[in-house]
Amino acid sequence: VEIIQEFEALKESSIQEYNLEMDPRVLEDLSAEIKNLEGKLMDNEMLLAEQLGDLFEEFNIFLRKSKEQSNAKRSDFTLRIQEIVEGYQTKLQEFVDKEKDRIEEDEEDEDEVDEDELDDMTKLLKNDEKLKEAISGSHSMQKDFIDELVGAHSREEEARIKKLQTQLQLENYNKNRNRVAEIFDVVDLYRKVIKMCEMVDDDEDEEEEDDDSAT
Repeated sequence: VEIIQEFEALKESSIQEYNLEMDPRVLEDLSAEIKNLEGKLMDNEMLLAEQLGDLFEEFNIFLRKSKEQSNAKRSDFTLRIQEIVEGYQTKLQEFVDKEKDRIEEDEEDEDEVDEDELDDMTKLLKNDEKLKEAISGSHSMQKDFIDELVGAHSREEEARIKKLQTQLQLENYNKNRNRVAEIFDVVDLYRKVIKMCEMVDDDEDEEEEDDDSAT
């Protein structure tokens, strides 16, 4: 903005000088200043783009650190849950062993046991193969649920970070492109002002020539 304001002041004074003296060198100097202005604006834009790039990289470093912290927290959470699951499985096995001992003791006290009259739990406890499958299946389901839960959270966080990075990159690209387009528009406008001044001068010269011919 400051560069534009300085050039505006120079442009106004140059046009006033040209209108008074009609010296084409004034417009030539102003054209050179416009080229310098374009170079300064583009240099500033490149510097701004570099600074924004550095800030974006710092932001990415912050995101990576946040992701590492989240991973550490998820790992800690997973370990604690796994300890709870293993503790549950240990108590479940202890309960199963006690129930099997109880069933065996009850059967010793009875002369004959009718298998059809046994409840489902007792039948399961008496069938070692199915019992192992049930306990193992329960353990696997718990582990799979925890893995899926942690994995889903990790994927959601990764998608959120990627979306934010892409959004910021696109916004910076569009802003940079718009600012460059604005620079071209401003420079083009100033060149049109010079062209208009030259055209006005040419028209006045033609009018003077017509007057001379008429006399």
